[in-house]
Amino acid sequence: MPDFTNQTANEATALAAALGLGMKVDDTRRPDPKIGAGRVLLQEPAAGSTARRQRSVKIWLSAGQRRRRCRC
Repeated sequence: MPDFTNQTANEATALAAALGLGMKVDDTRRPDPKIGAGRVLLQEPAAGSTARRQRSVKIWLSAGQRRRRCRC
């Protein structure tokens, strides 16, 4: 299984399709300080694991960095 981390959903979907894998994008976005908004944050199955063809990969996208509230 390739590592889809930090790819856009379109890039990850294209790579998965080229490998004969399906792609499911979870609607829930999770904040992350290192991965930009709209890029793959997590995937299941994990990168480096073995998966049979025609299996679907589930990805979660980053919401980007949390905005800090000003305590002015």
